[in-house]
Amino acid sequence: MKLFLQLFLISVITVSCGISNQNELDSINNVDEKSSEDIYDSTLNVQEKKKIVLSFDSIIYSNLDEALKHSEEVKILHLKPKKRTNQLDTFPVEVLELINLTELKLNGYNFIDVPKEISKLKNLKYLDLSHSNFLENLPSEIGNLKNLEVLLLNDNFALEKLPEELGELKNLEKLNLSLTRINEFPDFICKLQSLKFLNVMKTKIKSVPPCIKNLKELNVLYINNCNISSLPSEIGELENLKTLWLINTGIKDVPNEIANLKKLKKLWIYPNSEFKKRLDSLLPKTLLVR
Repeated sequence: MKLFLQLFLISVITVSCGISNQNELDSINNVDEKSSEDIYDSTLNVQEKKKIVLSFDSIIYSNLDEALKHSEEVKILHLKPKKRTNQLDTFPVEVLELINLTELKLNGYNFIDVPKEISKLKNLKYLDLSHSNFLENLPSEIGNLKNLEVLLLNDNFALEKLPEELGELKNLEKLNLSLTRINEFPDFICKLQSLKFLNVMKTKIKSVPPCIKNLKELNVLYINNCNISSLPSEIGELENLKTLWLINTGIKDVPNEIANLKKLKKLWIYPNSEFKKRLDSLLPKTLLVR
């Protein structure tokens, strides 16, 4: 049984993480009393370890040609451009044949838009389209990815608008829009009732709408480095909010309702002395204010 476990782990780790030399492989072969958890600790970083521990049957593919040979089996695909340049790339449409994908990372590609056929990937839970110099548009069909839980659009410096259909992603838990050119907080984000993490830092938004109160599951909110001068009183209705970043904004005061955030543990802000006194009067002593 121990030998079977060792061989199984070797095959999974080799294919998914790309063991680069014989010494690494020998170190795994020589395992005696080590547990499977020890093997992960010695060969993988935390993120890779979690993926393999949680899903032994999901190999992480990083080569599209290889993935296409096993199109019905592939669940996780991480692609990167061969070389990061300022030249345009085209969206690798062959990816759309992998209809059982649950996780797709295409960060660093310089394509302008995403084809509407991405809606074919019905099982997708994790989509990373970050770090593009040219991405301008997302198709409305992205709203058909009903199982999507994580959407990363950060560091897309040409992205100015989002399709309203994004508000139909009822299972979305994490949305990162930081370092985009979005200039207003889209109201349809308030429809994402499963959302736990929202990052709009370093965007051009100037206000937060009252409808943010609908994000009852929100744990983390980053709105730092935005030209925002105030917060709506409705922010006090975010009953599960634990972390709030307000650094480098134009905010010089907060609504009294912020005192209703009973689960708030960290508030990141640079208050002046008068503002600091007011925060001290509103917030629990255990709250970390910076």
